[in-house]
Amino acid sequence: MKKAPLILLICLILPVVTQAQTTKAGNTGFAFLKIGVDGRGAALASSNFADATGAVAAYWNPANLAATRNEVFFAHSEWLLDVNREFVAVKFDGLGAAWAFSLQLQQVSGIQQRSKASAEPIGEVTARDVAFGLSYARSIGSQLDFGVTVKYLGARIINYAADGFAVDFGAKYQLENFAGLS
Repeated sequence: MKKAPLILLICLILPVVTQAQTTKAGNTGFAFLKIGVDGRGAALASSNFADATGAVAAYWNPANLAATRNEVFFAHSEWLLDVNREFVAVKFDGLGAAWAFSLQLQQVSGIQQRSKASAEPIGEVTARDVAFGLSYARSIGSQLDFGVTVKYLGARIINYAADGFAVDFGAKYQLENFAGLS
């Protein structure tokens, strides 16, 4: 397939062109998206984007959904200070492609609320973050897989709310002469 090298080149150059603005690290919203969702990814220091399999590939690299089995994936983690995280993904095949729905939730409860007039706590609040995604992936030839995830993002705390959308692109190229290397 003659288009495969061109598509691969575009997929390699696109991240350089669409680099996110990171001039003020820590001052951005939706930071929960930077935290991996599964134990294997955490054990590999979030470097498993090339070989994530199953429904969790919707989080790491949507292109990996094209060559993986159908499944449902659940993950729950409890962190310090009442931080709870949930991730659910469902991968299935249909209409000549691979699809996945994913839901990522983070909740921080027990945050003390204070007024401007007094340093004494006046109550407790809960912060919630959510990301709901729809992923699409398919093989382009025998060596190249391509995937995209469109996400709705939401964050809520007290009377403040933020909403947005995100798009994740992924590609996986299987090298011919090196078995298992992609």
